[in-house]
Amino acid sequence: MQTKLSFLQRVILQALLDLHIEGEACDVAFKAARPEVKGMHDRTKIWGAMWQPSKLFQDYDRAVSADISRAVARLEKRGLVIRQSANHGSPDSGKVRTSPDSMPPIRCTHILLTTEGRAVADALKETANI
Repeated sequence: MQTKLSFLQRVILQALLDLHIEGEACDVAFKAARPEVKGMHDRTKIWGAMWQPSKLFQDYDRAVSADISRAVARLEKRGLVIRQSANHGSPDSGKVRTSPDSMPPIRCTHILLTTEGRAVADALKETANI
């Protein structure tokens, strides 16, 4: 488990885990309700959770925004998340980013938890419940 995560990074990972769980449940419900629609199933697995930090954090101003952006960039550098832009894709290819090594978007609309990121977020959630 990653032990050197800041408090903000831990909060972000736990919030992303909750958003991913909700998004995956919505994807399953959408797939059951409209199996004929192609391309919209498993949206959370492809793009990740919709990232709206102003709705997650109460005292959201420019300083907090900078702190959150920095924390997410550091999580991506560790390989725990992948920042996505559903509007433009990756700046270098215009497609979905599949690894944190490709160029990140200028503005991210979604954040995808990697397999390792999900494991760390699960472990954080378990230790928080003790």
